[in-house]
Amino acid sequence: MRILLSAWLRHAFAQAPHADSLGSGDARPLLFVERAQAPHALAPPGEPLANPRAIELLTIARASHPTHVLDITTNGDFLTEEMADALAKLKPIHISLSLNSANKEERRRSMRSKRPEVAIRAVPLLRDRGIQFTGSIVPSPGAPLDDVADTMRYLDQYGPSRSGCCFRIYEVCRPAAHFETEPFWNALVELAFRMRGELRAPLLIQPGHY
Repeated sequence: MRILLSAWLRHAFAQAPHADSLGSGDARPLLFVERAQAPHALAPPGEPLANPRAIELLTIARASHPTHVLDITTNGDFLTEEMADALAKLKPIHISLSLNSANKEERRRSMRSKRPEVAIRAVPLLRDRGIQFTGSIVPSPGAPLDDVADTMRYLDQYGPSRSGCCFRIYEVCRPAAHFETEPFWNALVELAFRMRGELRAPLLIQPGHY
């Protein structure tokens, strides 16, 4: 069984809970996740690993559910070597890494990341520590397809369980006059067909969340 914890970590960060007020075996924090099925709509946006108590809270989750897979979606900006070491001690764990680009400048441009190199370096860190991960690429409109292909290759060489490529929800939901989604989507699909013989891991292509 897998427990999705990203929304919980963001919610916990926003509510500023005191993890030290909970016993290590206390399952109450996870009732929020289990009863509401990880309600992303109720959680504030943001990066779950930015929570300074992320590992402390995840340790509570692990103590409550010793055999479940802990699932975290992250943009990777806080996935340092120290963080990867701490996460490795909580296995089984699965990381959904929103890499988007393996190029520092493109990642900084498209994601406004202030630490683009951290997420890029995180990919081999996860592989070396035996942490299962998937990589996602959400190219911004007009992103160079060569960069998308290079990012697919970069993720693939480190053994993800799969990689994925999709539109941003924001881009899909905006009025069509602002961005013609169909030509760019068609180009991504064509790229995926060209790349699939080159990649070892499965590649999932999604048009976004309509």
